[in-house]
Amino acid sequence: TERSVDTLAPLHARFLNGWQHDFPDMLTIASDEYIDPFLPGFLGSWEAAMENFPDCFDNALGENMSRYAAGLSQLMRAMGEGPMTFIHGDARMDNAMFGDPSLGQHPVVMIDWQNVMISNPLQDIAWMTTSSLTTLSRRDHEAELLAYYEQALQRQGIDHFSLPDIT
Repeated sequence: TERSVDTLAPLHARFLNGWQHDFPDMLTIASDEYIDPFLPGFLGSWEAAMENFPDCFDNALGENMSRYAAGLSQLMRAMGEGPMTFIHGDARMDNAMFGDPSLGQHPVVMIDWQNVMISNPLQDIAWMTTSSLTTLSRRDHEAELLAYYEQALQRQGIDHFSLPDIT
């Protein structure tokens, strides 16, 4: 996970709060142009999953899905109120290819760049941890991983994005 953070942090740092110059027309997480077409697909996918696999949603997730879905637009707009940058959009371990630097390979190469967008950089980190780590592992290591991410941004010259801002 840290090696993936080491790959994402330079991307995030390069465009943090300065993306408008390089990507003036790119969709942002908080724009109607992104939210309006996203929500029906999201809702349709969840409804189909809950209908086809009811045993998987006979839990707190299933009980709270309608409340989550109702607030998703507001959540996406709130993400746009914080720091924004160019993100991968689908940062997870099965989109990371790991190499051996001693053989001249990159430590991590991210693949599957079809979901790039402008959003809060923590969207990449959150998606990576929630889709690639077990809940127990994420809970056990979340604070240290966020601290590691903060340090990775600092190594890139970003000193105005601190851990209290991201937790």
